[in-house]
Amino acid sequence: MSGAKLSVSNYTKLYAILSYIPGLWIIGLFKDTDNNSYINSHLRHGIYFSLCDMFAWVPGIGQFMLIATLILRILGIIYACTNRMYEFSLPILSTFANNLLRKMTMR
Repeated sequence: MSGAKLSVSNYTKLYAILSYIPGLWIIGLFKDTDNNSYINSHLRHGIYFSLCDMFAWVPGIGQFMLIATLILRILGIIYACTNRMYEFSLPILSTFANNLLRKMTMR
């Protein structure tokens, strides 16, 4: 994870922070994110974490997934508050999240 510090507006920062709160990342889809890689990056991670939360019912790894996503959500909010962007991808989830983000932002 590398964090590039950017100059962003308070509204952009708010959308980035909302991306990490379960269910509220949907609000970011209604924002014009076509030319905003900052919001897209944080929104993509919010989608990843929501998809990971679906594995909470699996015995053994469920609790691990919940704790891991909670820690990553907190780190994501810290990065969003400090105007930084980081990139990572999860093999299957990243493809699904990218396709969902692409479809939902097309107008």
